[in-house]
Amino acid sequence: MVEAGNGNPQDTPEITTPLSTMDLRNSKYDWAYKTTIVKRDDYERVEKPNTRGKTLGGSSSLNYFTRVPGCKPTFTMWNEYGGQEWTWDPLLLYLRKTVTYPDDPGLYPSDLAKIGSGGPIHIPHAELLDEMAPFREAVTQAWLSHSRGLTQNIGRHHDWPHPLRRYHLQGHAVGEFSLRPEQAQHHYPTPGALQTS
Repeated sequence: MVEAGNGNPQDTPEITTPLSTMDLRNSKYDWAYKTTIVKRDDYERVEKPNTRGKTLGGSSSLNYFTRVPGCKPTFTMWNEYGGQEWTWDPLLLYLRKTVTYPDDPGLYPSDLAKIGSGGPIHIPHAELLDEMAPFREAVTQAWLSHSRGLTQNIGRHHDWPHPLRRYHLQGHAVGEFSLRPEQAQHHYPTPGALQTS
């Protein structure tokens, strides 16, 4: 594998520090691409910038510390192109092997453990600060006062007045953080595995 740019992202404070994320756009660690989302005769929308990593690990180094593995409907669509081995069921085992979901304090529903275990990338929840408990409780009560149920499933967008129509957002969307909580830094599965020459 050949990648251009910085060869030691795990030792680069601009990359490993979460608050520096937005400063990485258009930096020396970004290819600074622009992407045309919609281009028609009557309308054009350009999203800019489209951050793409110019460093070892590529965009994984500049991914805002999230992991979004995709959802079942997206993988199912790939079957139309002759790739049955790349659909959800055959790939699910491998998706789960890539990560470890640690919930040592047991604060979250136990079924979330299915996200993965034994993998090199740790995807913990953010640490809950005790002093924020009154705020969390107030938000929960405000939500419940409008007859909304509580759910971990953010992907189905229950009770939205205008449901999303995009096919890939109709499944279980999961955004996971890849941080080393003890260091508050981006988590790299194998720091130093590849050396630059």
